[in-house]
Amino acid sequence: MQKTWTPAERVANVMYQVVALAKSKSLPIRLPLTEGAWNVVKNEVAAVDKELEDIKALSLSVEIDDANRAGQFLMDNYRSG
Repeated sequence: MQKTWTPAERVANVMYQVVALAKSKSLPIRLPLTEGAWNVVKNEVAAVDKELEDIKALSLSVEIDDANRAGQFLMDNYRSG
């Protein structure tokens, strides 16, 4: 086994803590374990956010009242967290 890997006991402990917290919160979709993994996910999320901002005006240009109500319904009833 590679010496630079995080010990399995640490990973198991973190996973246990995440599952134990799930009683009061939802489980995370991603669980980057280590600073390097966290930075990769953070950078990917930032890139997606920038992409969305770049096309926001175009995306919202097709709005109609029914779509607004449907979108609000989804946000009100299916928002995570």
